[in-house]
Amino acid sequence: MLIIFDLDDTLIDTSGSTVPVKLKDALKAMVQAGLKVPSFDKALDLLTEVDSRSPNGEESIRTFLRNIKADSSFAVIGAAEFYKPLHEDITVKLLQGAREVLSVLQRKYTLVLVSKGSKELQYQKMKKAGIDTSIFSKIIITEEYNKRQKYEEIMKEFKSTPLDTIVVGDKFYSDLLPAKELGIKTVQVLWGRALKYPEEGADYKIKTLRDLPKIVEQLQ
Repeated sequence: MLIIFDLDDTLIDTSGSTVPVKLKDALKAMVQAGLKVPSFDKALDLLTEVDSRSPNGEESIRTFLRNIKADSSFAVIGAAEFYKPLHEDITVKLLQGAREVLSVLQRKYTLVLVSKGSKELQYQKMKKAGIDTSIFSKIIITEEYNKRQKYEEIMKEFKSTPLDTIVVGDKFYSDLLPAKELGIKTVQVLWGRALKYPEEGADYKIKTLRDLPKIVEQLQ
């Protein structure tokens, strides 16, 4: 059995630990570049609210700028700041049960990680969260939101089929829908945006990673 994991809000608490800081940094960078806002705090509240409904930080920034009728060119500045490496004092926490579940699953199955983002930032998050990267047989950091091609490449490399592959992630459209299109079973982790605004379509939904091993056993 091949199990493909997402990282953000699937194994680590991105929404609770890094996103609030990165949104503030992005807004600050745009303001320093000339973005006019009546109140920084109110603008940050609006950006945070927009982000709670957006699929990713970059789209949150673009939507925020449209909402305040600002020049869209500021989005490049904001997104660049949002995806920069984390400050040293920022902590990143694992989701509850993540370490033990990965340890248990690794003994019997092939684990792979596919995460959207910059390589430096994603590896930094894993290091800060204390994830043992050797648990994964392969780690792919991609700039593509749609992971379908990566899933196909992984299955080919590990000689796996959709019937013996599982994808675990929080975002339906970028993590899970591409897997379902390939006939792969999907497990949605209800955390972050997925917890506030759950989308229908995943084969299984879990609120804690500790429920994952039981699902994997059922799918063998």
